[in-house]
Amino acid sequence: MTTFMREVLEDLGFHKFDHPLSAQPAYAYSFGPYGIEAMVQVNRWFRPCFMLSGTVNTGRTTGMIEAELPLEVESIEQGVALLSYYLAGHIPEQNKPAWLRIGERMTSHLPWQKAIERA
Repeated sequence: MTTFMREVLEDLGFHKFDHPLSAQPAYAYSFGPYGIEAMVQVNRWFRPCFMLSGTVNTGRTTGMIEAELPLEVESIEQGVALLSYYLAGHIPEQNKPAWLRIGERMTSHLPWQKAIERA
């Protein structure tokens, strides 16, 4: 059974909005003064996916967030784990929401970890 990534984003509090570069609704989330967006685009292999993007400027460092998320995941836990994998290192600890902290501990749900466990 699969779950749509858009449902995971909505469950985590991402806000839906119309983005001029996306034919489908895009999603945005604010981590205090930082923000990220997830919009459906076509990747370099011509497959639709959520492109996760944003910048985090802490005053001491500036980081760019750029990742591809599948449109469907195996479970909500896998969706949270994927988001956390790409975001956790960029968001300062004081601005991390509870779901991001939980997702950091859910590495066993990442697709490549599941493949290792199956082997």
